[in-house]
Amino acid sequence: MKKRIYQTDTSSKTGNCLPACIASMFDFPLESIPNFILSGRYWRQSYYEFLRNNNIGVIFIPVTGKNFKWFLEANQNLETYCICSVESFTHKDVLHAVVGRLYNGVLEVIHDPNPNNVELADKEYRVQEIDLFFSITAENQNWKNDFRLPA
Repeated sequence: MKKRIYQTDTSSKTGNCLPACIASMFDFPLESIPNFILSGRYWRQSYYEFLRNNNIGVIFIPVTGKNFKWFLEANQNLETYCICSVESFTHKDVLHAVVGRLYNGVLEVIHDPNPNNVELADKEYRVQEIDLFFSITAENQNWKNDFRLPA
């Protein structure tokens, strides 16, 4: 992660924390990334399409409760950056995207795109989802179609 990009909209309904995390991880200008949440119910489809168009694949992993502990234990040798959806401290009943670093069976939040940085203060991360990324190369281009949601 070369540069920490902060979200420009911190509201609960239209906040752009996910685009800010993507901009931070992949060194894209924030304004070049759509605010996926504005796509409504199928926002993930626009998220996956954006990533696919930039040769980035994603594996979405829901991790809550015991699943989170199991995920960390099962992936002790995995060392990577990821985007995590955590329960927001700023807005009730809202998920918030942060950049995490996964290594040695530990998940550390290393960047909160909200300028208030509240998420970094909490050591009991209430992680709900983890997105792991990989490069789509010429050899695995056929994976592109695996990320489409039903209309």
